[in-house]
Amino acid sequence: MKQVICEEKECRRCHVTKPIDQFRKRPHGFILNQCKDCEGELGKLRRLSKQSIESSFVSITTKSGKVVQASTQPINGGRKATSPLTEKVLYFDPTVNRDTARIAFSAYANVLRTGINFKSI
Repeated sequence: MKQVICEEKECRRCHVTKPIDQFRKRPHGFILNQCKDCEGELGKLRRLSKQSIESSFVSITTKSGKVVQASTQPINGGRKATSPLTEKVLYFDPTVNRDTARIAFSAYANVLRTGINFKSI
């Protein structure tokens, strides 16, 4: 049985035919379908998306001095806090109780606690 050795391959992402050394190889010899340049671009996009998720967290200090973590992005199983007086929205971890979340949201949005709405997500 003869083994066929390719010298060029087409990248599945950019559709450019490149030399085989521009593709990463698995330890058992399998050559990946994306070139190293495209893999690098995808890695950059993943890193940037992780950074934006991490930067969406906000630390809020209440009047009593308690620090509460909230997010501007949805948290699975968490609570969404809104107020009809402002367009600001915060998402709280499910471990934060409703009263603490209400106090933190009122400090963040500078609104009265009585008008804050909660919705589980």
